[in-house]
Amino acid sequence: FLQGLPAFVEEMKIDSFVVKRGTLELFTGYLEHLRDARENGRPAPRLKKFAFDASSDNSIGPLEATKILPLILPRLESLSLKGNHVGAEGFEVLGRGIRTGQCVCLHALDLENTGIATEGLEILLSAIKEKPLGVEMLCLADNDLNPSRHRYLPKGSRTMMEVLCSMLHPTHLPSVRDLRLARCRMDEEEFRQLGRVLEKGHLPKLESLDFEGNSFHGNLFDRFGIALYIESVPCLKRLNLLPAYDWDSGIGSDFLKALRTDKCPPLEDVRVALGGLNEEQSRDLGLMQYPAIRTLRLRLYANPDSASAFFR
Repeated sequence: FLQGLPAFVEEMKIDSFVVKRGTLELFTGYLEHLRDARENGRPAPRLKKFAFDASSDNSIGPLEATKILPLILPRLESLSLKGNHVGAEGFEVLGRGIRTGQCVCLHALDLENTGIATEGLEILLSAIKEKPLGVEMLCLADNDLNPSRHRYLPKGSRTMMEVLCSMLHPTHLPSVRDLRLARCRMDEEEFRQLGRVLEKGHLPKLESLDFEGNSFHGNLFDRFGIALYIESVPCLKRLNLLPAYDWDSGIGSDFLKALRTDKCPPLEDVRVALGGLNEEQSRDLGLMQYPAIRTLRLRLYANPDSASAFFR
Protein backbone atom coordinates (compact mmCIF):
# COMPACT_ATOMS: atom_id res chain seq x y z
CA PHE A 1 0.00 0.00 0.00
CA LEU A 2 2.67 2.52 1.02
CA GLN A 3 4.70 1.88 -2.11
CA GLY A 4 1.75 3.09 -4.16
CA LEU A 5 1.39 6.49 -2.46
CA PRO A 6 1.48 9.35 -5.01
CA ALA A 7 4.37 11.78 -4.97
CA PHE A 8 2.17 14.70 -3.90
CA VAL A 9 1.55 13.19 -0.42
CA GLU A 10 3.13 15.46 2.20
CA GLU A 11 1.56 14.32 5.47
CA MET A 12 1.50 10.94 7.21
CA LYS A 13 -0.07 9.70 10.44
CA ILE A 14 0.55 6.16 11.62
CA ASP A 15 -0.53 3.98 14.53
CA SER A 16 1.04 1.10 16.41
CA PHE A 17 -0.10 -1.45 13.81
CA VAL A 18 2.37 -0.01 11.28
CA VAL A 19 5.44 -0.10 13.49
CA LYS A 20 4.86 -3.12 15.71
CA ARG A 21 3.73 -6.72 15.35
CA GLY A 22 6.63 -7.54 13.05
CA THR A 23 5.98 -4.69 10.59
CA LEU A 24 8.64 -2.29 11.85
CA GLU A 25 11.29 -3.50 9.39
CA LEU A 26 8.84 -3.18 6.49
CA PHE A 27 8.00 0.40 7.47
CA THR A 28 11.61 1.47 7.97
CA GLY A 29 12.39 -0.13 4.60
CA TYR A 30 9.74 2.09 3.02
CA LEU A 31 11.21 5.18 4.74
CA GLU A 32 14.65 4.24 3.42
CA HIS A 33 13.12 4.03 -0.05
CA LEU A 34 11.78 7.58 0.36
CA ARG A 35 15.18 8.78 1.55
CA ASP A 36 16.96 7.24 -1.43
CA ALA A 37 14.40 8.70 -3.83
CA ARG A 38 14.84 12.14 -2.27
CA GLU A 39 18.62 11.96 -2.53
CA ASN A 40 18.55 10.77 -6.14
CA GLY A 41 15.78 13.04 -7.43
CA ARG A 42 13.26 10.28 -8.14
CA PRO A 43 9.48 10.86 -7.77
CA ALA A 44 8.29 9.90 -4.27
CA PRO A 45 6.34 11.50 -1.43
CA ARG A 46 8.24 14.35 0.27
CA LEU A 47 6.90 14.10 3.81
CA LYS A 48 6.59 17.46 5.56
CA LYS A 49 4.26 16.51 8.42
CA PHE A 50 4.50 13.33 10.47
CA ALA A 51 2.39 12.24 13.43
CA PHE A 52 2.14 9.10 15.51
CA ASP A 53 -1.45 8.39 16.46
CA ALA A 54 -2.04 9.46 20.06
CA SER A 55 -5.23 7.41 20.30
CA SER A 56 -3.25 4.20 19.91
CA ASP A 57 -1.59 2.60 22.90
CA ASN A 58 1.82 4.25 22.60
CA SER A 59 2.31 3.97 18.83
CA ILE A 60 6.07 4.08 19.22
CA GLY A 61 8.36 3.47 22.14
CA PRO A 62 12.13 3.97 22.53
CA LEU A 63 12.99 1.09 20.18
CA GLU A 64 10.77 2.27 17.34
CA ALA A 65 11.83 5.90 17.83
CA THR A 66 15.52 5.12 17.38
CA LYS A 67 14.79 3.43 14.05
CA ILE A 68 12.10 5.73 12.61
CA LEU A 69 13.07 9.27 13.64
CA PRO A 70 16.43 9.39 11.79
CA LEU A 71 14.61 8.50 8.57
CA ILE A 72 11.82 11.09 8.80
CA LEU A 73 13.54 14.15 10.33
CA PRO A 74 15.27 15.53 7.20
CA ARG A 75 13.11 18.30 5.66
CA LEU A 76 10.28 17.60 8.10
CA GLU A 77 8.25 20.71 8.99
CA SER A 78 5.94 19.27 11.65
CA LEU A 79 6.57 16.39 14.05
CA SER A 80 4.01 15.13 16.56
CA LEU A 81 5.02 12.58 19.18
CA LYS A 82 1.86 13.31 21.16
CA GLY A 83 0.89 10.48 23.49
CA ASN A 84 4.00 8.41 22.80
CA HIS A 85 6.63 7.83 25.47
CA VAL A 86 9.82 7.56 23.43
CA GLY A 87 12.11 7.71 26.47
CA ALA A 88 15.57 9.23 26.68
CA GLU A 89 16.57 7.12 23.66
CA GLY A 90 14.01 8.86 21.48
CA PHE A 91 15.07 12.32 22.62
CA GLU A 92 18.72 11.39 22.02
CA VAL A 93 17.83 10.70 18.37
CA LEU A 94 15.91 13.99 18.14
CA GLY A 95 18.81 15.86 19.73
CA ARG A 96 21.24 14.27 17.29
CA GLY A 97 19.02 15.30 14.41
CA ILE A 98 19.05 18.91 15.65
CA ARG A 99 22.85 18.94 15.97
CA THR A 100 23.43 17.51 12.50
CA GLY A 101 21.06 19.96 10.80
CA GLN A 102 18.30 17.47 10.01
CA CYS A 103 15.72 19.67 11.76
CA VAL A 104 16.37 22.96 9.99
CA CYS A 105 12.91 22.86 8.38
CA LEU A 106 11.06 21.92 11.58
CA HIS A 107 8.44 24.55 12.49
CA ALA A 108 6.12 22.59 14.81
CA LEU A 109 7.18 20.18 17.56
CA ASP A 110 4.43 18.49 19.57
CA LEU A 111 5.69 16.67 22.66
CA GLU A 112 2.33 16.54 24.46
CA ASN A 113 2.02 13.69 26.94
CA THR A 114 5.33 12.12 25.98
CA GLY A 115 6.42 11.66 29.59
CA ILE A 116 9.45 13.81 28.90
CA ALA A 117 11.59 14.08 32.03
CA THR A 118 14.41 16.38 33.05
CA GLU A 119 16.84 14.14 31.18
CA GLY A 120 14.89 14.55 27.94
CA LEU A 121 14.80 18.33 28.27
CA GLU A 122 18.53 18.40 29.08
CA ILE A 123 19.20 16.43 25.89
CA LEU A 124 17.23 18.92 23.80
CA LEU A 125 18.84 21.89 25.57
CA SER A 126 22.32 20.54 24.85
CA ALA A 127 21.39 20.15 21.17
CA ILE A 128 19.88 23.61 20.65
CA LYS A 129 22.86 25.20 22.38
CA GLU A 130 24.96 23.79 19.55
CA LYS A 131 22.46 24.49 16.78
CA PRO A 132 19.41 26.73 17.34
CA LEU A 133 16.03 25.24 16.47
CA GLY A 134 13.59 27.36 14.47
CA VAL A 135 10.33 25.86 15.75
CA GLU A 136 7.40 28.28 15.88
CA MET A 137 5.08 25.95 17.82
CA LEU A 138 6.33 24.07 20.89
CA CYS A 139 3.87 21.92 22.82
CA LEU A 140 4.72 20.33 26.17
CA ALA A 141 1.13 19.98 27.39
CA ASP A 142 0.17 17.12 29.70
CA ASN A 143 3.72 16.65 30.95
CA ASP A 144 4.45 17.11 34.65
CA LEU A 145 6.77 20.12 34.86
CA ASN A 146 6.77 19.99 38.64
CA PRO A 147 7.69 16.38 39.51
CA SER A 148 10.04 17.44 42.33
CA ARG A 149 7.04 18.09 44.59
CA HIS A 150 6.51 14.31 44.69
CA ARG A 151 10.05 13.17 45.33
CA TYR A 152 13.44 14.28 46.62
CA LEU A 153 15.57 16.27 44.19
CA PRO A 154 19.31 15.57 44.57
CA LYS A 155 21.41 18.55 45.56
CA GLY A 156 22.68 20.40 42.50
CA SER A 157 20.05 18.92 40.21
CA ARG A 158 17.91 21.21 38.11
CA THR A 159 14.13 21.06 37.96
CA MET A 160 12.31 20.54 34.68
CA MET A 161 11.13 24.14 34.67
CA GLU A 162 14.66 25.42 35.21
CA VAL A 163 15.82 23.44 32.17
CA LEU A 164 12.84 24.61 30.10
CA CYS A 165 13.54 28.23 31.02
CA SER A 166 17.13 27.77 29.81
CA MET A 167 15.74 26.45 26.52
CA LEU A 168 13.42 29.44 26.09
CA HIS A 169 16.15 31.83 25.01
CA PRO A 170 16.38 33.68 21.68
CA THR A 171 19.78 32.19 20.94
CA HIS A 172 18.36 28.65 21.27
CA LEU A 173 14.70 28.94 20.19
CA PRO A 174 14.54 32.25 18.29
CA SER A 175 11.21 31.76 16.50
CA VAL A 176 8.69 30.53 19.10
CA ARG A 177 5.23 32.02 18.45
CA ASP A 178 3.02 29.41 20.08
CA LEU A 179 3.92 27.93 23.49
CA ARG A 180 1.58 25.30 24.94
CA LEU A 181 1.96 24.34 28.59
CA ALA A 182 -1.58 23.18 29.33
CA ARG A 183 -2.13 20.75 32.22
CA CYS A 184 1.56 20.72 33.22
CA ARG A 185 0.79 20.89 36.97
CA MET A 186 2.57 24.22 37.22
CA ASP A 187 2.56 25.87 40.61
CA GLU A 188 3.67 29.22 42.02
CA GLU A 189 7.38 28.56 41.61
CA GLU A 190 7.03 27.44 37.98
CA PHE A 191 5.04 30.55 37.09
CA ARG A 192 7.59 32.72 38.85
CA GLN A 193 10.46 31.21 36.86
CA LEU A 194 8.65 31.48 33.54
CA GLY A 195 7.64 35.03 34.40
CA ARG A 196 11.31 35.96 34.62
CA VAL A 197 11.89 34.52 31.14
CA LEU A 198 9.10 36.68 29.74
CA GLU A 199 10.24 39.73 31.69
CA LYS A 200 13.65 39.51 30.04
CA GLY A 201 12.01 39.52 26.60
CA HIS A 202 13.32 36.08 25.69
CA LEU A 203 10.20 35.26 23.64
CA PRO A 204 9.80 38.42 21.53
CA LYS A 205 7.76 36.71 18.79
CA LEU A 206 5.33 34.94 21.13
CA GLU A 207 1.73 35.23 19.92
CA SER A 208 -0.04 32.46 21.84
CA LEU A 209 0.45 31.24 25.41
CA ASP A 210 -1.63 28.33 26.72
CA PHE A 211 -1.74 27.49 30.45
CA GLU A 212 -5.15 25.80 30.52
CA GLY A 213 -5.65 23.25 33.26
CA ASN A 214 -2.99 24.57 35.65
CA SER A 215 -3.72 25.99 39.10
CA PHE A 216 -3.64 29.73 39.69
CA HIS A 217 -3.63 30.04 43.47
CA GLY A 218 -3.34 33.40 45.17
CA ASN A 219 -2.79 36.56 43.17
CA LEU A 220 -1.53 35.55 39.75
CA PHE A 221 -0.03 38.93 38.94
CA ASP A 222 2.11 39.00 42.05
CA ARG A 223 4.28 36.50 40.21
CA PHE A 224 3.23 36.51 36.56
CA GLY A 225 1.79 39.91 35.68
CA ILE A 226 4.85 40.63 33.59
CA ALA A 227 3.29 38.39 30.92
CA LEU A 228 0.97 41.27 30.04
CA TYR A 229 3.69 43.87 29.52
CA ILE A 230 4.01 44.85 25.89
CA GLU A 231 7.75 45.45 26.30
CA SER A 232 8.16 41.79 27.21
CA VAL A 233 5.74 40.11 24.80
CA PRO A 234 4.92 42.72 22.14
CA CYS A 235 3.18 40.24 19.82
CA LEU A 236 1.04 38.33 22.36
CA LYS A 237 -2.51 37.90 21.01
CA ARG A 238 -3.87 34.73 22.64
CA LEU A 239 -3.71 33.90 26.34
CA ASN A 240 -5.41 30.87 27.90
CA LEU A 241 -5.65 30.93 31.70
CA LEU A 242 -8.63 28.62 32.21
CA PRO A 243 -7.91 26.50 35.31
CA ALA A 244 -8.68 22.83 35.75
CA TYR A 245 -11.36 23.84 38.25
CA ASP A 246 -12.88 27.28 38.70
CA TRP A 247 -12.03 27.32 42.41
CA ASP A 248 -8.38 26.76 41.45
CA SER A 249 -8.18 30.26 40.01
CA GLY A 250 -6.96 33.22 42.03
CA ILE A 251 -7.21 35.52 39.02
CA GLY A 252 -9.34 38.58 39.69
CA SER A 253 -9.32 42.35 39.70
CA ASP A 254 -5.58 42.74 39.05
CA PHE A 255 -5.98 40.86 35.79
CA LEU A 256 -8.69 43.24 34.58
CA LYS A 257 -6.58 46.24 35.58
CA ALA A 258 -3.68 44.85 33.55
CA LEU A 259 -5.92 44.44 30.49
CA ARG A 260 -6.72 48.16 30.57
CA THR A 261 -3.21 49.54 30.95
CA ASP A 262 -1.21 51.05 28.11
CA LYS A 263 1.41 48.37 28.76
CA CYS A 264 -0.90 45.54 27.72
CA PRO A 265 0.08 43.77 24.47
CA PRO A 266 -2.43 43.50 21.59
CA LEU A 267 -4.48 40.67 23.08
CA GLU A 268 -7.32 39.41 20.90
CA ASP A 269 -8.40 36.15 22.55
CA VAL A 270 -8.24 35.74 26.33
CA ARG A 271 -9.72 32.72 28.11
CA VAL A 272 -9.97 33.11 31.86
CA ALA A 273 -11.90 32.26 35.02
CA LEU A 274 -12.42 35.30 37.24
CA GLY A 275 -13.50 35.77 40.83
CA GLY A 276 -13.37 38.34 43.63
CA LEU A 277 -14.53 41.23 41.43
CA ASN A 278 -16.20 44.38 42.73
CA GLU A 279 -19.49 45.72 41.38
CA GLU A 280 -17.88 48.13 38.92
CA GLN A 281 -15.68 45.47 37.36
CA SER A 282 -18.58 43.03 37.16
CA ARG A 283 -20.74 45.66 35.47
CA ASP A 284 -17.97 46.49 32.97
CA LEU A 285 -17.64 42.79 32.15
CA GLY A 286 -21.38 42.58 31.55
CA LEU A 287 -21.16 45.61 29.25
CA MET A 288 -18.35 43.92 27.27
CA GLN A 289 -15.77 46.55 28.19
CA TYR A 290 -13.03 43.94 27.86
CA PRO A 291 -13.28 42.86 24.19
CA ALA A 292 -10.15 40.70 24.38
CA ILE A 293 -11.93 38.26 26.72
CA ARG A 294 -13.57 35.71 24.42
CA THR A 295 -14.13 32.87 26.92
CA LEU A 296 -15.12 33.67 30.51
CA ARG A 297 -15.92 31.65 33.61
CA LEU A 298 -17.18 33.96 36.33
CA ARG A 299 -17.47 33.17 40.05
CA LEU A 300 -19.94 35.61 41.60
CA TYR A 301 -21.78 33.42 44.08
CA ALA A 302 -19.85 34.90 47.03
CA ASN A 303 -20.88 38.44 46.13
CA PRO A 304 -24.57 38.87 45.23
CA ASP A 305 -24.13 42.60 44.49
CA SER A 306 -21.45 41.85 41.88
CA ALA A 307 -23.70 39.23 40.33
CA SER A 308 -26.53 41.74 40.07
CA ALA A 309 -24.20 44.33 38.55
CA PHE A 310 -23.01 41.85 35.89
CA PHE A 311 -26.54 40.98 34.73
CA ARG A 312 -28.01 44.46 35.12
